[in-house]
Parts: sequence; C-alpha cells; structure tokens
Amino acid sequence: MVRKVYAYPGIIAGDILISFGRGYLRIQFEGGYLDRKLNRPAIYATSDPITQAIIEKSDLFGRRIFLKDVTGMEEPVCEPAAKPAESAEAKPEGKVFPNVKTWPKVAQLLKAIPGVKADEIKNKEDGKRVAERYNYSFPSFSFD
Repeated sequence: MVRKVYAYPGIIAGDILISFGRGYLRIQFEGGYLDRKLNRPAIYATSDPITQAIIEKSDLFGRRIFLKDVTGMEEPVCEPAAKPAESAEAKPEGKVFPNVKTWPKVAQLLKAIPGVKADEIKNKEDGKRVAERYNYSFPSFSFD
C-alpha cells in the first residue's frame, strides 16, 4: 500500500475542506512550524487511495498542497544522470531509475516531481514528455 504525505506551507495546523461531487473531504494538516529561521509546512499523511485521488484532483493540489513524500512502493535506486558536455539548452539535473519497470511506478515517480500536476500525466506519451522535460531516465522501461 502506498502512503503519501502532503504538505501545506504557511500554516501550523488546520482543517481544509475539499469539495468533490456532492460531498466534502475534511483533511487535518498538523505539525507545522513557523519561525524566523525555520518554516516547516503542516503535513497530512494517508494510505487511502480514494483520499489520495481526491486530494490530487483538487484545485488546491499543486498550488497550496504539495506531495512531500511517497512510501510503500518498491524503492528505486537513484543515480544522478550524466551531464552532457556542453548543452545550448540547460535542463534541470535529472535522475536515473534503473529498477523501475512498470508504467504505474513510472507515473507515480513523475507525479511526485514538484510542479507536475497529477492530471498532467494521463498516458505513456504524457509521461515521456514529462520525463524528457525534467531529465528523468528509466532504462528498464520503454515508453513505446
């Protein structure tokens, strides 16, 4: 089971109501800390896939609520990607995931990139585009 931790910067603790369909989901963020030197966002952790889907499809996700951590999946081995000698276009430093072999795990890793919305990756073609943009490499997986 995948456990996801969401962060809400700028608050110490509080309840957030997210509307979906005819209902609302109340999530309680806590554990934040604000000081002159240290600002730690309030967090909310869940293993419920329905709650995760509701949070990630909300309009707050990616603007105020961010994915902080994902645990419970096969831990990929991360190696820094090789940097090209001289490149005209500077790409962000990427990562190589040699042990990731399935599309769901690739999609989960790409959706965990800060700034990437969950609905931005709907299929392998979208995943390939995001992986190229953020310089992520999956040698054991083919996007074709």
